[in-house]
Amino acid sequence: MMTLLTMVTFCMIPRIGFDWLRFREYAHEGDREKLIMLQRQENGWALRHLVCALCAVALVAVMKTCPNLGQPDRLAAVTAVYAVISFCFALVESILSQRIYQLIVSRMEPVKQRSDD
Repeated sequence: MMTLLTMVTFCMIPRIGFDWLRFREYAHEGDREKLIMLQRQENGWALRHLVCALCAVALVAVMKTCPNLGQPDRLAAVTAVYAVISFCFALVESILSQRIYQLIVSRMEPVKQRSDD
């Protein structure tokens, strides 16, 4: 479990950083379609991290309530750390997605209403 925790952390931090750089690049270019695509990807990642965190919390709860499984306390502790890190990743992905959405909405052109004069 510690190996999984380390691998996820070392893979996700650079990926989130590169997504932030892509966001800044697309914002500078004003490419609305790419921003929308990036927002959808960020929403997907936030959902994945949230599901993984909830599964880890459920696994810790099972380990703590069923002591006859013979699971070591250290495994439960590492799984709980994984859950916290996954929740943090979900939060960061969600914040990035919200920033993208705010930029998209702020750059939308207002719809011109036709006057019947």
